[in-house]
Amino acid sequence: MKAWGVVFLLCLYIGADTFGLIEVCRECIPQRCDSPVLLGRELAPDHLLAEIATVASLPAGPHATSRALSPAGSAGSGSSVGAASVSSTGGGDGNHSEGHQHDALLFLFNAFVLGTITTHLMTWKIFEKLQQTVVLFVLGILYSVVTQGLGLSDSLGPMGHSYVMWMDIDPHLILFSMLPALLTGDAMCLDTSVARRVAKQCVYLASVGVCINGFLSAAFLYWYLPYDWSFLLSLTTGSILCATDPVAVVTLLKEIGASPTLTVLIQGESLLNDGTAIVLYTVSYRMLKGAEYDAADIVMFLVKQCMCAWGLGMMIGSCFLGLIWLARNRFGSHNGVIQVSLTLCCAYWSFIMAEGVFHISECLQLLLRR
Repeated sequence: MKAWGVVFLLCLYIGADTFGLIEVCRECIPQRCDSPVLLGRELAPDHLLAEIATVASLPAGPHATSRALSPAGSAGSGSSVGAASVSSTGGGDGNHSEGHQHDALLFLFNAFVLGTITTHLMTWKIFEKLQQTVVLFVLGILYSVVTQGLGLSDSLGPMGHSYVMWMDIDPHLILFSMLPALLTGDAMCLDTSVARRVAKQCVYLASVGVCINGFLSAAFLYWYLPYDWSFLLSLTTGSILCATDPVAVVTLLKEIGASPTLTVLIQGESLLNDGTAIVLYTVSYRMLKGAEYDAADIVMFLVKQCMCAWGLGMMIGSCFLGLIWLARNRFGSHNGVIQVSLTLCCAYWSFIMAEGVFHISECLQLLLRR
């Protein structure tokens, strides 16, 4: 009950801040502090700060303070003081209207709370037929339509500013933050005994199957859309759309107790197709920009990407495996923490090295390292 009370009070505060009730209450409170008086002049707080800044900027000396506080010096520096006070006041108002950097945490934890509530509601019998990923996707679309489509981001206060900050984030930052952990987690959950049996099928579907899907999508975009796209532009778009992510399908197969072979086949293909799609996108995009590739160049590019990814993944994985092995006997009670930390560092370090330094298929080397 205490937890629900705290949640209720927090929601009440957020609602009051959203509708501006807190600012109204603050304006109704009388000001008890009078403006200070300096040498017979009444100074507002911003003017006092400007006078202090003027004193601090003068060179040291016995008469520096007296020169700064003298009426002549004040009159002579009135324009500079006024400019400083105006800039200080304007900057403060601008920062208050634009919000703060920590406002981004509001949208993040609101998303966590929404996902937790959705996960709990999925346990009810009335909602057990719904898929969690689909529900979260629909809720995200509705939130964007209400916040951005109706133009409510400015009137929502910190919540609207938090949403705008997340919408303006660099897409590469989201890619570098989310993808290594997701790929590593899915790869570590694979049943390796079953994965060895269906490895050839996974590689075939993730290579030839993804290429066929990309070219079919490009043909559809080229022939049926009335935009007069070139085939290379259609292929670039098709390479983005050809990689499937059957998270909901894999979850459903696990829930209904489907064959482990079928589950691992779909899951393994979904892990490998990202690397093939990225390679196909890179080749088609470079050709769209004017680069010339023949069949031999494309084959060499694919082999180079795969072999470099394999070599980099094996090297980084071996190094971190050696570190985990060395820490196994030295730190008895902290062994679990060290293993988890080094595993996460290995995932992110290998991804950043592949994408940011060597510009190879980071998805393939991350999975081949596993």
